[in-house]
Amino acid sequence: WFWVKGHSGHPENDRVDELAQEAAEAASGH
Repeated sequence: WFWVKGHSGHPENDRVDELAQEAAEAASGH
């Protein structure tokens, strides 16, 4: 997993960020 900042200004940025955060939390086990 890696963080992508290139989504800035993208219409779905909020959704992408939400999915990424959920994936990160699931992967870390927290």
